[in-house]
Amino acid sequence: MSRTKTPHAARRRSPRRLFYCRTPLQALIIDGIRRLEPDGEDALLYHPISASPKHRIYFDRLDIADKAFVAHRKAIRPDILNDLVAWPRVPRQFKEDRFDEIYLASIGCRLASLLAAANRRAEFATFDDGLFNLAHDHFWAWIDGEALSHRLLRRLLRAPRNRALVMGVKRHYSLYPPHLSVMRHAEIRSVAVLPPPPAHSSKRPVKIVIGAPIAWYSAATKALYARVIAGIAPDVFVPHPLDTAPSQVADWLPDAQEVRGDIDRLIAEEIIFKLASRGHAVTAFGFGSTVLANVAPVARAVDVLLPEVNGNVSGEMLALGVETVDAETLAAAGPGDGMDASGDNAHRARSATGA
Repeated sequence: MSRTKTPHAARRRSPRRLFYCRTPLQALIIDGIRRLEPDGEDALLYHPISASPKHRIYFDRLDIADKAFVAHRKAIRPDILNDLVAWPRVPRQFKEDRFDEIYLASIGCRLASLLAAANRRAEFATFDDGLFNLAHDHFWAWIDGEALSHRLLRRLLRAPRNRALVMGVKRHYSLYPPHLSVMRHAEIRSVAVLPPPPAHSSKRPVKIVIGAPIAWYSAATKALYARVIAGIAPDVFVPHPLDTAPSQVADWLPDAQEVRGDIDRLIAEEIIFKLASRGHAVTAFGFGSTVLANVAPVARAVDVLLPEVNGNVSGEMLALGVETVDAETLAAAGPGDGMDASGDNAHRARSATGA
């Protein structure tokens, strides 16, 4: 009896995936997506939101052969011209309608509209852009509040409007619990950017402050901000990228010189993780910063409620295990007497806020 060989079914081609990246955190999320789902023919377009040298560092870390870095240029007005001027610098291979899927977080970016118009066959997948993806009212108000220039550009290119793009997303990748996401109409897949936390802490506690873009705010808020930082007396201070204040690292840290170098090379999430992985019990203070939510699994995270700064995200912080403390409470404690890293003053600070 002869046997007839049944031909194998044709192997399904790996999807051609384009990742559009604008920040180092987005680069870490993209790396996490690729570890989670490695089956893809991938390309990367990194279009940074600023001129920080950290962008190039995170671009170089992404192990993708087909990639391009469209450098940030000095801002021009009106704002729409920034993306239109960047578009000619995007390499041709990203404009040839060859991608099956486009992954992005910066939904409202006009360069994303140009990519959508150039790759009409592609489906969209999204990933978190920080706590913005959890602040439901703020997110949808922003989605529906497209500038007239952007609406006209989308119409000219026959590209989808913000809401149509969002509602057409089939998959969303999130750092946070799915039930908190604004993208619950899509399949939500969990992705991690930090390894699991260390089992225990054996070294001296460390207090780290993640700075705010304080130049944007009033003189009264600036003065309160300075008093808060004095009250915390941090061992490590990481200034906001838009702040000109210098970073600070306490000399007592055994690896102080390495931490100083990390501040120049890494984003705050990775700095905090490295401190925790070395055995330090880390308390991270911030002012409405997404960093706090991202490091809550590996450090004690404290959101300092500062006027003009925290507006849209305090509720989301609490849902993710971040403590909240009134700025006046820390400022009144006096230099070096604010919440300590071991939590001895935590009850007193939280009580002042009614927590």
